[in-house]
Amino acid sequence: ELGAASRREVVLAESDVASARDSLVISEATKRRALLSLETLLGQYPDGDIKVAADFPVLPSLFSTGIPTEILRRRPDIVAAEFDALSAFQATRATRADGWPRLSLSGGIDTAALNIGNLLDPASIAYSIGAGLADVLFDGGLTEGRIDAATANQRLALSSYGQTVLDAYFDVENSLNDLRTIAERRPYIEKNAETARETLALAEIQYKEGAIDLLDVLTFRQRSFQADISEISLERQMIDARIALYLALGGTAFSKAN
Repeated sequence: ELGAASRREVVLAESDVASARDSLVISEATKRRALLSLETLLGQYPDGDIKVAADFPVLPSLFSTGIPTEILRRRPDIVAAEFDALSAFQATRATRADGWPRLSLSGGIDTAALNIGNLLDPASIAYSIGAGLADVLFDGGLTEGRIDAATANQRLALSSYGQTVLDAYFDVENSLNDLRTIAERRPYIEKNAETARETLALAEIQYKEGAIDLLDVLTFRQRSFQADISEISLERQMIDARIALYLALGGTAFSKAN
């Protein structure tokens, strides 16, 4: 309005404002969606009225993750895979035991042998039992097939158990790698944000003194905003990585490192 800036600079500023307001709408929608999801997980009606902290939580110092074998007893998926393997072993034993003839009064003895005249006849009972044995022993290999199938299931369960354990170790190592990467990035991200804010402050002073135009100030301001966003995003990534590590370790509190 005072004629200190050109139309190009005004249009650029208006464009930045419109873009910022659009990002704000998207961020507010994302926040509402997160609140609704949180309320649903907590068993509350999803109306978005739940109160949450305005700032990120303060993270405690990193703890040791313990020895790898401890994970085998903490993660539910590994425990479930272990019991699946044990169940497969028991099923194999049951199948092998099922290969032996089982006799009962109703199924093991032919009904013809239960006639009043033949009930106590040893020859008739022996014949009925022998027929029952023949049905089991000469079934065309069906029993052996069941045993082989059970053994294959046993091998499959063991393979699945091993893969589950391997995936668990991958989750832990991957989370630790993410934390290590974030820790290495932190000083550079913080330095970038600090220098961007200082550059913006200097640019505003130069603009007030007429040394640079508004377009330069807007450029430095946008750069400072992006550096601040990167710094906040890194903090969020750190929290996500710590949560992922906690879950990878089976959700058990860490033992403090020496």
